[in-house]
Amino acid sequence: MFGLLAAVLIGVLVGGYLLFVRGDADDGEVLLEAAASEGPFPWTPPVVPPDAPTTLPESMPTVAAGAPDPGRPGLIAVPGDRTGIYGGSLELSVCDKLKLIGFLEQNPGQRAAFGEVLAVTDVRAYVESLTPVILGSDTRVTNHGYENGRPTPLQSVLQAGTAVLVDDRGVPRVRCQCGNPLLPPQPTTAAPTYTGQRWPGFAPDKIIVVQPAPAPITEFTIINVVTGAPVVINAGSGTPQQPTPSRTTVAPPPPRTTVAPPPQRTQPPPPPLRTTVAPPPPLRTTAAPPPPRTTVAPPPRTQPPTTQALPPADWSTTAEAFRGQDGGQASFECPPGGTFGTVWGSGTYTDDSSVCTAGVHAGVISQQTGGVVVIVISPGLSSYQGSTSNGVTSVGYGSWYGSFQVVGGS
Repeated sequence: MFGLLAAVLIGVLVGGYLLFVRGDADDGEVLLEAAASEGPFPWTPPVVPPDAPTTLPESMPTVAAGAPDPGRPGLIAVPGDRTGIYGGSLELSVCDKLKLIGFLEQNPGQRAAFGEVLAVTDVRAYVESLTPVILGSDTRVTNHGYENGRPTPLQSVLQAGTAVLVDDRGVPRVRCQCGNPLLPPQPTTAAPTYTGQRWPGFAPDKIIVVQPAPAPITEFTIINVVTGAPVVINAGSGTPQQPTPSRTTVAPPPPRTTVAPPPQRTQPPPPPLRTTVAPPPPLRTTAAPPPPRTTVAPPPRTQPPTTQALPPADWSTTAEAFRGQDGGQASFECPPGGTFGTVWGSGTYTDDSSVCTAGVHAGVISQQTGGVVVIVISPGLSSYQGSTSNGVTSVGYGSWYGSFQVVGGS
């Protein structure tokens, strides 16, 4: 009789433990997993370098509560192509993909289960296609441990600073500290109950869930966790993108180096110097200076009131190229019948928002007819408020690097 009672008690305890580990989505129980922990039932040994960073710079953009995820109470939905939701280190890799592939190929059981969870047949090719990054926010996932030859799913929150591999839609697919495959979190019918050790800064209302980007991503803009600066990396390899003519000509550095000289050239001191050097100052002031100096940099960058006309834009075009040229204006010709892009903010928009969609939100053009949207460049804000206007719903966000306002259209 005593042995029977003991067996029943052990069964209850084991069942309760497995329920905790597997995290049934319907009971709302979610395990907190710190960035440096391996978690229960690690799939592989760690595939992160011993000195891989797990902390984030203060300049990391924050995600504001304002875009709740349908079916997952309390979570913030963020698209996988959102600039700055991931960090990285250019000094070293944050995840050794070859080590992960090597372990899985030497352990056929783990490799088969790994492919089963992620629904892939060629595990090597799939892992090679993933991009190593660092989570910029506490992120909800369905984690998978490995026990007794089978995956053990559990609902988890991975701490910001956790090294992961993301797919070509920006969705986390592998946790590098333990090699566990990841899937999106399951919808819940109950409010989440968080178990495990809470870390400093943990806030249930700041947990994000990454939604697949609408199109495959070829490059990610991440935050360098060493310098705090944004940097573009290639999808898959995770290597920094080499400068190209389009990026070097539209990025902030050129305008910033030419902002100061124009005012100095138009101020009084230069003419006296020129008239004392040689008798014919009119020849010098009219021959060379005006044309070369006015063509070194576009007029909007040195004369903010002037509007710069751009080639026809598509509905994914943003204003990031003009960041730092505060007070300058630019116009965008939006074709009719475009597809709405993402917009963050109201009145004042983040400079990586779709300009044409912001023009519809602001009421200066319509999606059906398109038209010209005129914007003025302004500094970044500490927060942006989302709203619905003219059939467009914009998203709220935290701090961002640059902004623009819609000032006209036709």
